[in-house]
Amino acid sequence: MTKTDARVLFAHLAGRLLSEAEKTDARVLITCVWRSPEEQAKLKAAGKSTVTKSQHQEWLAIDLVEVDEHGVAIWENTPSLASLGDFWKKQHELCRWGGDWKSPFDPYHFEVSRKYAEFP
Repeated sequence: MTKTDARVLFAHLAGRLLSEAEKTDARVLITCVWRSPEEQAKLKAAGKSTVTKSQHQEWLAIDLVEVDEHGVAIWENTPSLASLGDFWKKQHELCRWGGDWKSPFDPYHFEVSRKYAEFP
């Protein structure tokens, strides 16, 4: 799988994820798709990430947060995010959801893993 193939796959899967959110009335906002190396370094230094290189830097991840009826972000694992995480993982063998991670627990994060995709 080339890097472009992985990015196209991710784009299609992310579109399906957003469609699923709409179908289930999950009120979500996109908080991050692409992240610069500098932004990633700041998150790692602040203890909000454990990795130097994120899938966001490869255009292979999306972060979503649920919002309440007033538009206020709900920064916790909600039933809607958990349901979207289950949906995400069933779409493709390379789909990973941050809500399954112990450290850092990241229920807002949905990615296509490069771990098993072979490209430079």
